[in-house]
Amino acid sequence: MNTAKEESSQVSSVTSAPQVDSATPPGAQGSPVVELKGVSKTYPGGDVAAVDNIDLTIREGEFFSILGSSGSGKTTTLRMIAGFEQPTKGSVLLDGVDATGVPPYRRDVNTVFQNYALFPHMKVEANVAYPLKMAGTPKGEIKPRVAEALERVSMTGFEKRLPHQLSGGQRQRVALARALVGSPRLLLLDEPLGALDLKLRENMLLVLKHLQREVGITFIYVTHDQGEALAMSDRLAVMNGGYVEQLASPTEIYGRPATSFVAGFIGKSNLLECECGSGGQASAGKMPLVIAEKPADPKFTLSIRPETIVVGEASRTLANHYEAVVGDVLFLGHEREVMVDCGDQRLVVRAGQDSYSPGDPIEFGWGPEDAVIVKATGSWQQQSEDV
Repeated sequence: MNTAKEESSQVSSVTSAPQVDSATPPGAQGSPVVELKGVSKTYPGGDVAAVDNIDLTIREGEFFSILGSSGSGKTTTLRMIAGFEQPTKGSVLLDGVDATGVPPYRRDVNTVFQNYALFPHMKVEANVAYPLKMAGTPKGEIKPRVAEALERVSMTGFEKRLPHQLSGGQRQRVALARALVGSPRLLLLDEPLGALDLKLRENMLLVLKHLQREVGITFIYVTHDQGEALAMSDRLAVMNGGYVEQLASPTEIYGRPATSFVAGFIGKSNLLECECGSGGQASAGKMPLVIAEKPADPKFTLSIRPETIVVGEASRTLANHYEAVVGDVLFLGHEREVMVDCGDQRLVVRAGQDSYSPGDPIEFGWGPEDAVIVKATGSWQQQSEDV
């Protein structure tokens, strides 16, 4: 059975589908579907809260992502929305009604898990039909609704196969069809692409985004993958240590990170520990700085994305211009990433296809508006090493 060939055919049908313009989030002005009010969760025997006093409002029609590293509290938050866990403090509201303590089967919510959770002894058609049968749907309605759900995820023709006869991407599509067949108010996705290889993950991103726009159901997507969250979301919450460090659109979070953790976790960023001198001049170690805004405190953290740094002669007209030495070079195929040593600071810059070697002189710079003052909450790399 050539599941790889079939998967490729399904991918082609999805990627050739009309792309939906997501410039304006459809749920931006919708009514609240989920509200978390002062929600905390501490597990029995634990002395640290897995989720600590968070407030979230997720609106109708949104593709909302919860992003964070392992242990950040993202999955616990999702499980409290689903009803698999109950908060230690606070309230979970669904459509304005307090659902705290309501079991999962009494919530108009479905969840898609990373391991698919398909019944191995049931064929595809029976797997998708299962929630309709459990809900007491009239027998005559089940078959057409199953067919419609499978058509939505490009799985028509696979009705009589067992899960083990499908590829990973196909099983994920069946799990999506089963979750959507009952038209739930809310669909929760817990790391749904984690078991797929890179190419299939990229293809499934298109499937999910197109599907969400088509059905109009609110999706809440939990992931540790920054690229997935940026590509899929109308809004996203970045969690760290049980807290929400920033809640905004992908553009805002990437371009104007609120904290040093967010700046380091979402993409790459140069984080400089800076201070203002007696004359109001700012510096990072021995590097003098021109900044666009006055910091609230004498010591502050500055975030500069590598792609905003200009390399070469064009940098000479910029307010922040430096001459440095190349430390290391990473060839990434489409560009070179260069680590530069400037005084007592090391920064990452993007050099395109320009060739540099360790020890070469290099000049670079950036405009004051390209650097963002962020709240110091620690770097993602440091916290990962601590774990």
